[in-house]
Amino acid sequence: LAADLGHIAEASAVAIEIEAGLVPVQAGVAEVAGIAGRDGLELALAGGEDYELAMTLPPGSLESVRSRLEIAGCDLTVVGRVESGSGVTVAGNGPDSSPPDGFDHFG
Repeated sequence: LAADLGHIAEASAVAIEIEAGLVPVQAGVAEVAGIAGRDGLELALAGGEDYELAMTLPPGSLESVRSRLEIAGCDLTVVGRVESGSGVTVAGNGPDSSPPDGFDHFG
């Protein structure tokens, strides 16, 4: 998620702030992360196993898009906001900080 939002931010010349408390973390992730010595939020932000789409929306369009997606049987989860600036930050999980590096299949 963090790496993909970073690509969106860079291509759009904006900053994206992820609100840690809004990022969905599936049941069981915290336990698996703990065994691996990692944090559940870190895995959700950078684990590389996301199967959802990330997108940004124009101001004022959230409810309209949400309604259309619900008709199609899809949920929409807001996890942050787009702002002036550059890069991606995570807020609400201690001091605002840069997100962990994303998964790189070729790295």
